[in-house]
Amino acid sequence: MLDWIPERLPASGGLSAEGFYKLLGRPSLDPLTVLVRETAQNSWDARINGARSVRFDLELRKAEGSLKQVLRTEIFKSASNVRGTRLDQVLQDRDLHVLTVSDRGTRGLDGPATADEVSTDGKQNWANFVLNAGKSKTEGNTGGTYGFGKTIAYVVSQANSVIIHSRTQHNGRTISRLIAAAIGERFASEGKNFTGRHWWGVNGDGAPLPIEGAAAEALAARLGMPPFADGDLGTNVMIIAPELGQRTPNQAVTFLSESILWHLWPKLVPRADGIAPIQCSVRHDGTVVPIPAFTSRPPLAKYVEAYQELVMGEEASLTFQKRAIERSTPAKMLLGHLGTVPFAREQRASVDDGHNPEDDDSPPPASPFTNSAAHHVALLRGPELVIDYLPGPVAPDPAIEWVGVFRAADEFDGIFARAEPPTHDAWNPDTVDDRMEKNILRKVLRDIQRAVTERWGTIAPPPSKGAVSTAGVAD
Repeated sequence: MLDWIPERLPASGGLSAEGFYKLLGRPSLDPLTVLVRETAQNSWDARINGARSVRFDLELRKAEGSLKQVLRTEIFKSASNVRGTRLDQVLQDRDLHVLTVSDRGTRGLDGPATADEVSTDGKQNWANFVLNAGKSKTEGNTGGTYGFGKTIAYVVSQANSVIIHSRTQHNGRTISRLIAAAIGERFASEGKNFTGRHWWGVNGDGAPLPIEGAAAEALAARLGMPPFADGDLGTNVMIIAPELGQRTPNQAVTFLSESILWHLWPKLVPRADGIAPIQCSVRHDGTVVPIPAFTSRPPLAKYVEAYQELVMGEEASLTFQKRAIERSTPAKMLLGHLGTVPFAREQRASVDDGHNPEDDDSPPPASPFTNSAAHHVALLRGPELVIDYLPGPVAPDPAIEWVGVFRAADEFDGIFARAEPPTHDAWNPDTVDDRMEKNILRKVLRDIQRAVTERWGTIAPPPSKGAVSTAGVAD
């Protein structure tokens, strides 16, 4: 049985649980999409040096029988005392589900188990993910931040609660750790104020410590978490009672697999060795939910083709155009490359991910292009995970749509990263303080818009009924 460890407010003050949620801001994307984006980015950033690929897996399952018993009696002791969450109620729910996010081929959550201990190798990922709030990563070409991105796991949970199990290397040995955590609201008890953050693990004189070694592995097994093969490192995060956004469980796992496709696709494209940088899977109660092929989700295959032509140097089609985005003063600098391609408009796939186009109150679709022609540029930087689909002009011929891919130059990756909100889903020059960086960002966005407007910004006469414009296809 784990100890319940509520966080006391230090005499010098500190961040309350309510403030912790504000770190994520107000993302425009669906929370499940943010979860996919943020956790996949963190997994990619945590890859073992030299690794060609990492595994990223999601599983939604109903908590029944022994799993529910373990959650109630061995993990979340004193759940009724956790104010500001629905932890106590959801643990009694007959339809309780858990969503587990796992990665392998990563370093796991390395570093000391406490936030005040100085790391001998500079790694603090356990403390940054489990304990700290708002601690950004400093390595170059990274996508996520443990301090911000982890917040979405609590947001998605109806109980604001998670269980974290990680196997990593620390001080030259392999170690397994497990701890549970919840974020509620401030409260007072016995004359002391508490922040509203809670952990379940080992009480180290008020400091939350994980259970370790064989005990951690055994408890993770009873929770049904994905096991580690010999030599494997990585992390499992179990989200208690995920909020599915008015979707059925079947619709929710479909939405998750579709979100992986639309937001992680650059990392799903096999490289020259035939291996994709991120290999993903989705399961529902143990059954695999296939991640669709690029060609089955128009216009995604066209984005993949543009990416391969722009970034991977594959043979370009006749209609593909590549353009350098440069800054000429004070010295000529390459800021990135833009590739665009038009094509005959394609019929969209029918997907049951909970979205009903005739119902404004239904949850949003996973695809950004369910009901509209593609006229967007996928923005990428070093991690090569989709930042945003930046809209441009609609092609003047209604029988034609177009896609584009912009890849920022690696030497300017930090500038683009600093222009992103915590959810990494936009480049906003106004959030950057440095004047030169602000100007670079504005120029890139302006030149992208200029390029696509020059190509598609004029109005053309509509084609004859039922015909596809040959001129439009040839462009």
